[in-house]
Amino acid sequence: MVNLLVPLHHQKDPFFVPAFLCTYRRFTTTGQVLDLLFNRYAHFQHNCEEDELVKNTLCSMLAMWLDQYPEDFCQSKDLTNLNKLLAYALLHMPSSDLAVRGHLLLTQLQDQETKEIVTKAEDSLGKCRGTWE
Repeated sequence: MVNLLVPLHHQKDPFFVPAFLCTYRRFTTTGQVLDLLFNRYAHFQHNCEEDELVKNTLCSMLAMWLDQYPEDFCQSKDLTNLNKLLAYALLHMPSSDLAVRGHLLLTQLQDQETKEIVTKAEDSLGKCRGTWE
């Protein structure tokens, strides 16, 4: 099924990719889908029109996934799936909108995590002060 994502997205099939993205979690993980996609599309020839078309289609499909299901890329504390997506995008499509969006999401999540850590530290410090007074 994963091997059909890019070809059917390229053919503008309006149902397959959205249906897959809605249901794949029942039989696999985000990381496994990304691994299969990135292994399938690991190598591109320089100045090859067909490969450029594949990259553009893959980029479009991944951007749609990131937009519609951002939580799929934020499941773990270390943001493994988001970092995997970003590494692939920066390697194969460095100036793409996907790379920009992925980096923006990563920055937002890191900022949110920093704020949560600061809030917890302030709360703990406040509790300590209360016991000293």
